[in-house]
Amino acid sequence: MRSLGVAVAYPDPGVADELVHAVEAEADLYLALDPARAAVVLAGEEALSTLGEHPADAAVVGVAADRDAIAVVARAALRCGAHEIVLWPQDRAMLRSIVRDAATRARIGAGRAEGRIVAVAGARGGVGTTTVAAMLARAVAESVVVDLDPVGAGLSGFLSDGAEPTLAAVVAAVDDLDPAALSAAMAGHAAGRAICAEPREAAPTKQQAARMLALLRATVPVAVIDAGRAADDAAMAAISLADQTICVCTPDVASIRGARALIAAAGRGFPVVLNRSARMRLSAKDVARVVGAPPVAVIPDDPAIRRAGEAGRLPSRGAARRAIERLAGLILAEASDGS
Repeated sequence: MRSLGVAVAYPDPGVADELVHAVEAEADLYLALDPARAAVVLAGEEALSTLGEHPADAAVVGVAADRDAIAVVARAALRCGAHEIVLWPQDRAMLRSIVRDAATRARIGAGRAEGRIVAVAGARGGVGTTTVAAMLARAVAESVVVDLDPVGAGLSGFLSDGAEPTLAAVVAAVDDLDPAALSAAMAGHAAGRAICAEPREAAPTKQQAARMLALLRATVPVAVIDAGRAADDAAMAAISLADQTICVCTPDVASIRGARALIAAAGRGFPVVLNRSARMRLSAKDVARVVGAPPVAVIPDDPAIRRAGEAGRLPSRGAARRAIERLAGLILAEASDGS
């Protein structure tokens, strides 16, 4: 987790000193001496009226040093668009979480949330999109896998014991959620964490999907989206907004043609993954001839996937797992290169 620079703009030297020490006591916060370079500004009433001097995309947290000042600070915070209010010193224990949540909301508003979205779409049904998405998420630390294929809702089959699908609840409240609430809605899963759909539940709208993706960017380093066959507006929104989209196909004529059709429908090229590759079937060269480029990854037909899936697990070893881990490494390398 990256450190955040916090500037303190409070007129009372004693309160300002307490705020500085509180910031410096947190391992992932540091004192920004130049407010223009701060990610978050802790500001008293007077400073809230002069925040035009600070960067427009910085988070602003109003500070009230006593209960009688809360109403005055709240009005000043509303006028300048502050993201939160702290009652000092009563909120001392929550300062870190308040600061980080405010910074996240500022990044969302400024379009600067840093998480990466990877959409996994299937050339047709039954090509293994859900398993590839789940295994890809498992291979990336601190990621989450999200089910935007409510028709199949295959990710729910890998939920941990006692965990429930939460996509419907997230979608219903998506306009009011913040990153902390979204994190709380992530359920235990064989891939690590997941937001799963119930079978046959209504798909999110395009707008709901876009809002959820924005929250995911601000909440996790990488979110892997199972877009299924990209058969609705939410799945197509995920494909259009993702940093990277991967199309999964199998070595058969209908699937490879489906990959070409999906790429054409999306209006932009993206890599193809050949899943369940085996001898005496169509090859990576055949895929390249149809879609115009060789597969970015070839995942062998691996019985370990079927055996694990029947038990609600992901395979702990095997050729398919190694191939998907290499694919995850390629995606992370592209992210670090800014591509």
